[in-house]
Amino acid sequence: MNVKSQNKIIQQIKESGENVHKREINVSSSLIEMFFSNSDSLYTGQIEDLDFHDSKRIEEINFIINNMLPVIEKQVIYLLYFLKKNQETTGRLLNVSQEMVYYYKKRAILRIKTHYFFRSIDIQKMEEFLSEHVTKKQYVAMIEYFKVHDLRKITKIISELEGKKSELNYEAIGSRIKLGLKKINSLRESKDEELSKKAELYHKIFKTLKVYNSLHHTQSKKKTTQEIEA
Repeated sequence: MNVKSQNKIIQQIKESGENVHKREINVSSSLIEMFFSNSDSLYTGQIEDLDFHDSKRIEEINFIINNMLPVIEKQVIYLLYFLKKNQETTGRLLNVSQEMVYYYKKRAILRIKTHYFFRSIDIQKMEEFLSEHVTKKQYVAMIEYFKVHDLRKITKIISELEGKKSELNYEAIGSRIKLGLKKINSLRESKDEELSKKAELYHKIFKTLKVYNSLHHTQSKKKTTQEIEA
């Protein structure tokens, strides 16, 4: 992309925040290193030959950036890492402070990592594990929570599945998930190495869902972790 093209895109950003949201972003190989490392800076080396696994990672991150980030976070990622703008310039273009640019950057990277983790899970294997080790009601609640990430929404779904005339209390559904998580947690201490390993993974999944539940909804400060207390 030449300077003239970059300036045109910057002008579009100034005129309308929606323009970047509509623009497809191609993730470079170097960006992969940033997303999956503890560093806040881009990997300076170049990966000349990508294997199949790395190519799939790029495609996955590309999909998340283009489809699962709020507009403001996508704009920040685009300006900082694709147009190589510093935080001051990015803030000026988006009409936010440098502090907010930093916040949105960290939030976007966390969102990308979290979505990547959840989307890498083999749901069929998780269903098999849960069906064997938790109750039927706990199983349904946990699977629906994983798919929808919204306790209030799955309460309605489960109420309909169970044929309830009146909708269940969402706290009751949260309790089912809590008890299922407690059971999984106990299996982490199993002497069966394979069982312990699986329990560790699925315990991590639902703990992560609880901690970062807001990443699947909005940028608001609304508390969601009170719904499920582990």
